[in-house]
Amino acid sequence: MEQEMGRMLGIPVRLRSRMPVEEMTKTFRRESILADARPIYDTRETG
Repeated sequence: MEQEMGRMLGIPVRLRSRMPVEEMTKTFRRESILADARPIYDTRETG
């Protein structure tokens, strides 16, 4: 999915869940990632 999104957007994409980023000990990196983070939702039905 990362590669597909990267091709569509024309930039490198890294998909991460928010909780591990919030738990990072490096304050500058954590704040930088969270400042640029954008929510992505899966709209496919499950089950």
